[in-house]
Amino acid sequence: FNYVQTPLITASDCEGAGEMFRVTTLDIDDVASLPRAKDEEGKELAGVDYAEDFFGKAAFLTVSGQLGGETHACALGDVYTFGPTFRAENSQ
Repeated sequence: FNYVQTPLITASDCEGAGEMFRVTTLDIDDVASLPRAKDEEGKELAGVDYAEDFFGKAAFLTVSGQLGGETHACALGDVYTFGPTFRAENSQ
């Protein structure tokens, strides 16, 4: 088995269940200063334009190392990983 380290910051939700913690350098406390997304005609949309953020797109803390592990397994065969995961939903 090969030990692999999977990314902690990702743009994809591995499991599609629940909320993810956003990672951003934008000042989310000052909503008026956030860059607004625009359509093809330049009209402002409701969302934030993360192209101006550090990563150039929306980024989140990972909820699972599964996708990274699967990618490494394609190249290396048997792999394992231990890493932190972050779930934003309320725990009971």
